Amino acid sequence: MTEPRVEDFPSSWRLRLAWKILLFDYILLAAASWGILSRGADLATANGRYLLAGALANLCLVAMGMIVTILAFRRGYRWAWFANTVPLFYGIPMITLDAYHVGFWTVAVVPQAVGFVLLLLGLLLPIDIFWRKYRTGTS
Repeated sequence: MTEPRVEDFPSSWRLRLAWKILLFDYILLAAASWGILSRGADLATANGRYLLAGALANLCLVAMGMIVTILAFRRGYRWAWFANTVPLFYGIPMITLDAYHVGFWTVAVVPQAVGFVLLLLGLLLPIDIFWRKYRTGTS
């Protein structure tokens, strides 16, 4: 089994919609970092430095996700599907902590939950494209 070529994929409306949903989701994730950075973190305190580090790490995840989505996911490469699952494992602990300490129906948790649902939609909408079996040149 080899990695599929770009020309192996017909123009699927589900794949075209899915990569745009993922891109929108990454933009929403970047907005969370922007919210943290726009308020300013007090770098004189440990909590301020942790807040800044978290915002910058979040932006790095967004940059990685956007690059993978634009260059590989929209072309149907299976490894890009796996790479786009990273925010799920990143988001589940954050949503759980915020929901436990702040409450679920709050400004801190609802956008995360919406982003989580959008990410799942973007990953599951074209799942058959990423998980079909490919032949290696013989028919």
